[in-house]
Amino acid sequence: MGAKIVDGHQSFKGTESETCLMRRVVIVEDDPIVLHFLHRMLSIQGYDCLAFQQEQEALQCLRAHRPALIITGDPMPSMTIVQFLEHLYGHGDDAPIPVILLTNKDDRHDVSRDEAKRLGVQTFLAKPLDYRKISVAVETALPDRLRR
Repeated sequence: MGAKIVDGHQSFKGTESETCLMRRVVIVEDDPIVLHFLHRMLSIQGYDCLAFQQEQEALQCLRAHRPALIITGDPMPSMTIVQFLEHLYGHGDDAPIPVILLTNKDDRHDVSRDEAKRLGVQTFLAKPLDYRKISVAVETALPDRLRR
């Protein structure tokens, strides 16, 4: 496998085979510690991860390579999660990609859960993150054929 550095983080890219694309997880998180933790954890579990600290770079990648799952933090530095997902889906009528939304423990979200779910958010996880909860959320968000 080759490696790609995105915002100082190594993102492993395998072949562009259908299986690889179907197991691709895009992580968008401005906290470098959380980003590194998620990237390492999911890579060890066999997922093809692309990690980004900036929303615009993630959107460019997402438009070119549709992943099986997006994990992102809320709030984002330069846009809300609703704006991020509307930018993503505003360039076509693709079905929503499953999203796991990471929130601050005491954060009340500036987005309603109904609106977030309409845009593809399947799970809300509060920080600090728990390894088992993340693993269960990822497995639950993916179709049966893509699970480990």
